[in-house]
Amino acid sequence: MLPGALLGAAVAVFLLWQLGKFGWRRYAAAREEVYQPIILMAIAMEMMRRLGPPFSEGRRLGDWTIVEDAVVKWSKGLRGYARKAFCDIFEQNGFGEYEARRLHSLSRGARAEAARRLGQMLAFKAAPDLLQALEDPCAEVRRTASWALANMSQCDEALRLATTGKPRICKDEDLGRNGAVSGRFYWDDGEPVIGCVGGNVQSMGSLGSESPRAPYEDSGYRLNGVSAGAPAALRAKLRQFVGDYSVVVYRTRENVLVRMGYITEHIDFVFPKYLSPDDRISIMGKLVVPAPPKEDPARNRIPEAWVSIHSRDASFGMEYRSCEAVSSYRLHDVPPGDYHIRAAFGEYSYEAPLKVSQTQPMVLDLTLK
Repeated sequence: MLPGALLGAAVAVFLLWQLGKFGWRRYAAAREEVYQPIILMAIAMEMMRRLGPPFSEGRRLGDWTIVEDAVVKWSKGLRGYARKAFCDIFEQNGFGEYEARRLHSLSRGARAEAARRLGQMLAFKAAPDLLQALEDPCAEVRRTASWALANMSQCDEALRLATTGKPRICKDEDLGRNGAVSGRFYWDDGEPVIGCVGGNVQSMGSLGSESPRAPYEDSGYRLNGVSAGAPAALRAKLRQFVGDYSVVVYRTRENVLVRMGYITEHIDFVFPKYLSPDDRISIMGKLVVPAPPKEDPARNRIPEAWVSIHSRDASFGMEYRSCEAVSSYRLHDVPPGDYHIRAAFGEYSYEAPLKVSQTQPMVLDLTLK
């Protein structure tokens, strides 16, 4: 009789728990609708991103979590002005400070989630707390904090903040008078890069030289032979396939502290993950050639098209490579700025400066000669 009663009680508790979750989801969705125009109004106010009533006055129990979840959710996939507006809302309404405090929670799940949100919302003021989290006893917290810092490092302001703290440094007697750098590649959703080919890391001071570069593997990378003393600048490269073409994305990290005979850890790189050819398109167009390109005698087929774009300060770089003989191209996530664009299709080529001044997709046909 007793086991049956316990089973019935357990089933009742489970059903109540599921009913409570269902009720909370409905309530949260309704409260999101209440706060949506308030958040949109804060986005429209460039000088002040503070949320008005009922968030600032008369806030209900649970509204803090609901609004924070909505801000993080709605900011995903955005770029430029819209992304910055959501990050400002996150910072100016206290969500950044709240998540920085949660980094010191007794719950490892709460600490990991806090690090993820700080990285998603580019909460630069929390960089010192995230650097401390690199020493967290929980591996998931260390991984998430490392990703968050790497995600921030893609922005100029975060690169300046990188000098406020030091990554973990471990002694290695085999390095001699040089140092080493190690880390991982992450996607922009926080997951580690696994199963991709064509990734490597190289010191920017040795680009184009015979200095060895470190390949990226699922477990990460380790770049040996980095000159010790002055801060190092690193460039990472990763190739991913999107539909019938591949994209090569470059990322840089500056002000990396390298000490003689030591390994500098947690120097990670964050790359965008493109789920389809239409995902976050910035520039697209046709490759116009005078005549069909000649076949490649080695492969007995028309060669693939190739387009590259690099910023003048080398902080951004991307390449398009077709897997088939197609005469169009797509470039993703190109921020506004001054660039140099190059293209090749068989024996034809193109090269010119390019100014990108908009975040909306731009159609640019390239005439190759």
